[in-house]
Amino acid sequence: MSTITADVGAALGISPLSRMAYSYAPGGHADLVAMDRRWQWTSLHPEMIRRHLAAYFSHPGTVITGHDDNGLPILVTPMGLEGAGRKAGEPARLNFWSRNSRTHLPGRPSRSTPEGRAWLEPGMASIAYPGTSVHEVDTYQGHCLAVDSIGWQDGWFGENVARFGLKTFWNVNREPWHTQPYGYGNSKSELQADLARLGLHATVLPVIPLATPHPQPTSKPTPLDPEEDDMPRYTFSHPQFAEWFLCGSAPAVNASRETVQAANVPHIEAAHVGELEGYARQAGLTHLTRADTKARIPLDTALGRLRSAKS
Repeated sequence: MSTITADVGAALGISPLSRMAYSYAPGGHADLVAMDRRWQWTSLHPEMIRRHLAAYFSHPGTVITGHDDNGLPILVTPMGLEGAGRKAGEPARLNFWSRNSRTHLPGRPSRSTPEGRAWLEPGMASIAYPGTSVHEVDTYQGHCLAVDSIGWQDGWFGENVARFGLKTFWNVNREPWHTQPYGYGNSKSELQADLARLGLHATVLPVIPLATPHPQPTSKPTPLDPEEDDMPRYTFSHPQFAEWFLCGSAPAVNASRETVQAANVPHIEAAHVGELEGYARQAGLTHLTRADTKARIPLDTALGRLRSAKS
């Protein structure tokens, strides 16, 4: 039996007896040992398990109920799993068509499929056509890379998820519960192309507030001149960040979306300051730079100014 979830939890400084929300568990929660028996969860890539556990147990609603025999805290979090891994094939195809109609439904969302246009039936949740979903276990190294979470409704998850190397699809399919790796394409084909080029590596995660912290690798990037280096550039689409571009181990420049696409430059959809902060820290950046004055400002100072401007 897999022990990946319990092992990852222990590495993050929390007991394998810690409990996360799980829709199909008695009482709505399951401990990490039990989650290792849930194929839908263990079909996730181990790095995605690691990132989600760190995010779930960092939720401010997490409580400590005691310690195990190894002295690790036993935590209970209101966040957890609704769904993750899926298998393609005929059952998945039948499930897709049970939610969608081949007949035109005025005003309903629709998508193109190899079998023709599909209109989403009223009251049905949207799912990808078989073979195109990041939930499918052939996405990367025999694992899936997408999670549907529960406990996101209070807004904390969306505001903080980028700190854990994740992004939600609130602005893609209106799915704030759906997460995929941050910094990669959204569709399965785009994501796989990015993974072939970049891989999926362990990222430095914030320490879980109630955990017994373990040493984590640190990043000390050498600041680069954004006008002289040859590193990839990144831009932000949110108007609040229009006067800023990132400077550090992955500098950025301001440009229109059309210019970015023409130059094949990664474009970051930063919806709020928390998401910008998450990307900056994941990239190991040290400063933000104003596009108008070119003044380089320490990251924490710049984030504070952005938050003040927002309020």
